[in-house]
Amino acid sequence: MKHFVSVIIMVIFVTTIFGLDLQKAESIYLNYLEAYSKKLDEPFVNDIRPIIERELPLYRFYKIRLVGSVEKTDVTKKVGDYLNVIYRKFKGTSEEEQFARAAFFAYLEAILERKKFGPSFIKASPNFNQFFNSYQNKVIFAARSYFTDLLAAHLGADIELPYDIDAPHYNFEFNYKPRYKGGYDYEIKYLTSSEELIKAFSSYVELLSKKKPEIIGKSIGRYGGLMQRNIIKVIAGLKNDYSEKIAEITPKAANFWWIRWFVYGGLLAIIFYMKKNWELILTLISISEIIYLFIAFDSLSTGNAALYGLISFFAFLSSIYIFFKNRRYLQFSMAILLLISLFVPTFFIKELVMANNSGFDNSVYYDTLFGDVVKDQYSKFSNIIKNLTSIVNSSIGETEDIVQRLKIRTKALDGKIKDENYMNVVSFEKRIFDVKNIEDELENYQIEEGIRYKQYKSSEKALKSFSKKLSRIVDEKFEADYLKELGKKLYYPEIQPTLSKIEETIKNVEDSKSAPATFIKEKWGIITFLTLSIAMFLSAVNFKQDVLWYVASIISGILMLINPLDFLVQYGVPILKVNYSFAIPIVLIPVVVLTIVRILKPSRKGV
Repeated sequence: MKHFVSVIIMVIFVTTIFGLDLQKAESIYLNYLEAYSKKLDEPFVNDIRPIIERELPLYRFYKIRLVGSVEKTDVTKKVGDYLNVIYRKFKGTSEEEQFARAAFFAYLEAILERKKFGPSFIKASPNFNQFFNSYQNKVIFAARSYFTDLLAAHLGADIELPYDIDAPHYNFEFNYKPRYKGGYDYEIKYLTSSEELIKAFSSYVELLSKKKPEIIGKSIGRYGGLMQRNIIKVIAGLKNDYSEKIAEITPKAANFWWIRWFVYGGLLAIIFYMKKNWELILTLISISEIIYLFIAFDSLSTGNAALYGLISFFAFLSSIYIFFKNRRYLQFSMAILLLISLFVPTFFIKELVMANNSGFDNSVYYDTLFGDVVKDQYSKFSNIIKNLTSIVNSSIGETEDIVQRLKIRTKALDGKIKDENYMNVVSFEKRIFDVKNIEDELENYQIEEGIRYKQYKSSEKALKSFSKKLSRIVDEKFEADYLKELGKKLYYPEIQPTLSKIEETIKNVEDSKSAPATFIKEKWGIITFLTLSIAMFLSAVNFKQDVLWYVASIISGILMLINPLDFLVQYGVPILKVNYSFAIPIVLIPVVVLTIVRILKPSRKGV
């Protein structure tokens, strides 16, 4: 046992002394990147891959299904915050691992957000910030000791240090015990090159040199403490340095598809000048774009997806107008059916039901989901509970208050009726007035209590509705945890009947057998909509190239029905591979009908 404790102390001691080996950290980071991109066997990557590719999108899916996608918190969560849940569990032990993993999660964040992985992005990453904020405290402590020793060395102490500063040296004699234990070489070298620190250090050396030799040794520690303030100011630049190094060594992904826009522009310019071969060029552009959609289109990209989204919706709405205007009612009705299919579930997916994902109960995201849905102070559940308890407390308070006021008034009235003058016939109006005041008090209470009653029943109905929805979607563990939390919130005896109602409601709820999803939530479903919309527009304006887009919509429609689906949960979250159990592909009706109509009635234009 003593040997074990000694080993632990030795490990901590070595880690504290030597600090971060940046080259080793960079090597570990690059190893993570290669293992993740090439699906190589690496323990850490093997652990987090299923969490990122499966548990993260499931967490966001359940969260959206239960309470919507809007983050009703004091700080809006982003992709980096989702990944931080994993990072906190898999930080690593050594500082090199922690650095590498923080950088790796920052890289994943950039990939998922489809953003450039540069120094500014890395610095803003919550995972890298979490690492740096922790690590910089160790650097500050080591740097303070180093600069304190360096002050002593410049004033005459016999201390050898690896990095010096261009400042005056003196040969005072005084007693001094060195504090710096070694390590953090890279960081200290960086700090000793800072102009701001050099200036501050030189001024402190000069101030100390003017003191009496017998008090120099005692004063060095205080000035070393003053140096710490300068270190803290400069150390932010170290984050910039780390971020630049990470961005520099990270392999860059090449994407040459953007070149096609320049090619299109050049071809169109040539055609415009020559005024011929329009049909050939438009056909080539159509083929090129269809190939791009099938091979390289990223449905979660904020750039291309947004561009194609605008083009397709413009084409879709324009084709509806043109079909109706030209009395092409079959095509118009198919366009309307396509519009309807956007809102009608196409797929029914048992695999997305929480009860069918038993492993999610042990996921790192389980507590996060429970917090978002139930415990968060801004959640819908919390707001309903606040309303309920506020109304109940108000009702109890007002009822107790009216009883006390009635006691006071009836006591006063009891005293008055013992007075002969009060009971005299001349006091009819006084007695009516006094009783009328009591009546007014009761009437006001009845009105206000009636309002509170309606408000309470409305909130109770909202809680009942929320509980039913939650019970249909979640599994037994989540439901049990929810009821436990509900019992903690509604612990008042006065509100127990509502708790009993909710418990009975949940008991009678039938769980969802599958999760419905529209075709637009599937990668190939999106491509089907894009290609069909463009085909309808080209058909509406009688361009021959529409047949290419109709054929593309047929192919993508078939691919849409092949398991597993590429299910799109949300921007910034990996596409989820799931198998559907049943499908009603209404969208394929306009795809097939319009393609047949186009084949039977060829386009009338020459382009």
